[in-house]
Amino acid sequence: LMSKLSPTPRILRDIASVLQLDVDDLFVIAGLPPDCGPATQGPYRATLETGQLVAAASFLTASQVKQLVQSARVMRENSREDLEHEPSPVSVM
Repeated sequence: LMSKLSPTPRILRDIASVLQLDVDDLFVIAGLPPDCGPATQGPYRATLETGQLVAAASFLTASQVKQLVQSARVMRENSREDLEHEPSPVSVM
């Protein structure tokens, strides 16, 4: 992070999936205890794919990266809207 940001548990957790590293390993590298900070709710379900996406994006032009980011934002918004409009499960008695 080029000394502009101090490594915090939140930053390390956020970048762990992109780096495809275990969070505890990043804590050790950063000089933080492995149990530092609150635990997350579980592993991100697309860790491998996120790393692959970052690797592929690193070869794109700045304009292409902007398009990729915009597309991802649209997909995220669409998935939120889909969840909001899903019918509630009906329980059978």
